[in-house]
Amino acid sequence: KRRRHAADIRVLHLVTDALPDTSAGYTIRTHEIARAQRAAGVDAHVVTALGFPVTKGVPDGRESVTVDGVPYHRLLPWVSTDAQRDQHVRLAAALTQRLRPDVLHAASNYRNAQVALALRARFQIPVVYEVRGFWEDTWLSRHPDDEQALSSSELYAKIRAAETACMSQADLVVTLGEAMRDEIASRGIAADKIQIVPNA
Repeated sequence: KRRRHAADIRVLHLVTDALPDTSAGYTIRTHEIARAQRAAGVDAHVVTALGFPVTKGVPDGRESVTVDGVPYHRLLPWVSTDAQRDQHVRLAAALTQRLRPDVLHAASNYRNAQVALALRARFQIPVVYEVRGFWEDTWLSRHPDDEQALSSSELYAKIRAAETACMSQADLVVTLGEAMRDEIASRGIAADKIQIVPNA
């Protein structure tokens, strides 16, 4: 395939939360990736998870905000229902239809990747899954007194399986370091499909 110039490419990042409402390592990484892409001529956009930031207690119903030139889109309104994933995909699909990105770049966790993969099925857009952590282990770390029992629980197994399935189905997997790359490869993901982009 012919390599396209950066200025011809639009990327839609699917993330859980973002600036300016949440400032953390996760949101700073998202922002700096998008800023670097835009500096290189890529038209980078970010969309947050369904209902953010309202679901985090921030009464801000704006559909989009711009931070340092990076457009952040919100999937609102949010209605608490049993069909939240369907609503998430539906609202994200409307945004995808409008923006027409060339790449969908989902960052941990698997819920963002699942939405991106549903969009790929609908729009035939390649998906990059950026594994920023192993969410089943993050969940375990929040329960140190029960870690032994929880590591063999059905919930732990389900989260791990969902993460691994998303890695397997993505067109490319990005992660933060060699140890993470090795863990991903140990789950059966082809080594040539994994790229490291460390924190800076």
